[in-house]
Amino acid sequence: MTTAPRRPSADPAAPGRATPDPAAQQRAWNATARAYAADGPVHRLFEAQARLRPDAVAVRWAGGALTFAELDRRANRLAWALRDHGVGPETPVGIRVPRGPLLAVAVYGVLKAGGCYVPVEPTLPAERAHTLLAEAGVGLLVVAEGEDGWPLPPGVRPVGADAPVADPREEHPPEPGTGVDSTAYVVFTSGSTGRPNGVAVAHRSLHNLLAWCRRTHGFGPHDLGLSVTSLGFDLSVFDLLGLPAYGAGVYLADDAQRRDPELLLDVLLREPVTYWNSAPTTLAHLAPLLGGHRGAAGTGDLRLVYLSGDYTPLTLPDEVRSVFTGATIVSLGGATEATVWSNWFEVGVVDPAWRSIPYGRPIDNAQYWVVDEDLRPCPAGVPGDLLIGGDVLALGYHRQPELTRQRFVPDTLGPDPRGRLYRTGDRASFGPDGVLTFLGRVDGQVKIRGARVELAEVEHRLRGHAGVKDVVALARPAPDGDRALVAYVVPAPGCRPTVRELRRHVAAALPDYMVPAAVVFVDGFPATGNGKLDRAALPWPARTGSTHVLGVPG
Repeated sequence: MTTAPRRPSADPAAPGRATPDPAAQQRAWNATARAYAADGPVHRLFEAQARLRPDAVAVRWAGGALTFAELDRRANRLAWALRDHGVGPETPVGIRVPRGPLLAVAVYGVLKAGGCYVPVEPTLPAERAHTLLAEAGVGLLVVAEGEDGWPLPPGVRPVGADAPVADPREEHPPEPGTGVDSTAYVVFTSGSTGRPNGVAVAHRSLHNLLAWCRRTHGFGPHDLGLSVTSLGFDLSVFDLLGLPAYGAGVYLADDAQRRDPELLLDVLLREPVTYWNSAPTTLAHLAPLLGGHRGAAGTGDLRLVYLSGDYTPLTLPDEVRSVFTGATIVSLGGATEATVWSNWFEVGVVDPAWRSIPYGRPIDNAQYWVVDEDLRPCPAGVPGDLLIGGDVLALGYHRQPELTRQRFVPDTLGPDPRGRLYRTGDRASFGPDGVLTFLGRVDGQVKIRGARVELAEVEHRLRGHAGVKDVVALARPAPDGDRALVAYVVPAPGCRPTVRELRRHVAAALPDYMVPAAVVFVDGFPATGNGKLDRAALPWPARTGSTHVLGVPG
């Protein structure tokens, strides 16, 4: 998630200035309509590339590679096996295979059979994995050889991702029977009730995303992407379905490489990687290692970096560009319910006044609306609830019609009277130039001593201190039953700020209830398996106090 800079909002009351109509203004900013091809299921784009360049490498990994023709044949073989098990349109099929070539085989095999894939990470606890399979209604689970010992839940049958015996039918895929409005995948997100929500995404919205990416950033056979994201996080959708659709290759980093920044950087420098796609935290873990590689071999290949899914540290773009001098940095955002990415911002010179990288503008055929409680568009500079509409929207929540009705509402603002709007649960405002400012979650505001606190405001102030490289603020339960504000600070290189000076720095600009009760110094921020900031893993302070330094975890 990213936030945009504060900008002076347009003053509608200024002398001689007509008051702009908020609805007309937002309609103009949302004029994103652009035609795109959506001919059949999205994997047909890969099949076309397999016919055009059968001997080109589609997938690489440590110690091996698969050509487009080989991947196509192996996926066809799996597709026929799944079809023999009854898979067809709208059949959810689980995928539980380790990172490597079988991951791509499994994804394309399920789609070629006509089904929709449901990621089940091998690292998930069995109880959680069983819950996802049950919620999705999965009856078949694609597994790797040697996974037979994993405890399958009742009613779920395993299918091997790579049958050892060639199938005479593998030269051609089965007719999938699916169209552009069929479900391509179901990715689960956390639910506020404790029940995971499966987001079902159709082939049509994927076609729109892939068309925008290619038009905007020129993807093609000259590209090799480095995939570091787990299948259960929707950034992986573009790595596996987008890059091969353009004739580009993808290098699948294995679990050891994903865990070790030095190994990952070695891949980035050794392989001809032109494209990086991850949450910011994943790339930030490489940043301390970059300085020694300026001008080194392998630093000239990377041309494009996509960062999304969480807050991007303000220092990160320049740290990357200082080594990979030809790289364009792009920040993207949106929601899982809006097909991976639906807004974007190309990062140029970082403005010192920014809180973080701007949220940006909608991509092709996406609409972003900022509205009041009556769903009326807000004027520029006025905060409101953020809604997303257009061709980017998911089908809804898999097997949860009531939740779908609550979150996906009829579109009363956009050009399509049959359209829908997704209630993101986020707060935002438009700047006078039509660039969005992200203001946090509606439910992300916290109360400290009875007062509402926007954590981003505290973080912004702390980042303005010369001794602070990065910071995350959290509200933690306090012994008195209230909540205490805790700041987790990564010091700037060569700096050792004290708790006292940081608290004084905040107190000079913000009310006393926004001054952190505790400061924890950390070397870096922990990440989840998806590469997002893992707030739950941040250490609890030993005790709170106005001057007590709470330690630096290793």
